[in-house]
Amino acid sequence: MKQKVFLSVAFFLIGICIGGVAECARMSSKAEKDKQAMQAIIDNSRNTIIEFNKEYNKLYNDLGYLAIGENNDFAKVTMNVLLKLTPKLIEINKSLKLDCTNYQNGAPVSIQDENGRSTPLEKLPEEIKIMK
Repeated sequence: MKQKVFLSVAFFLIGICIGGVAECARMSSKAEKDKQAMQAIIDNSRNTIIEFNKEYNKLYNDLGYLAIGENNDFAKVTMNVLLKLTPKLIEINKSLKLDCTNYQNGAPVSIQDENGRSTPLEKLPEEIKIMK
């Protein structure tokens, strides 16, 4: 009788252990699928913002030509609006881990403020380069 009770308890415990291992494996597989889905969303967001940046930069350059080259007041006002939006767009790009630093010959371009501090020049990227 004791042996039957012992075996029943042992098999019950073994069943719980096997169920626990199976559940962990299932959760690990689900976590990996969730991670892959999240990475796909991030990659799609990066590609979309890069395409937006290209259009934004083209519009800004075209407006610059009209504002400076043809002295168009409407273009000047519109450029100022775009200029005010740029810091928020850079922030969005950075949140997607896109490198917004302007490079020339492989080195970051820096500017100095009135206090003599050097900071990297930032722009809206037109290609995917992940920040380090």
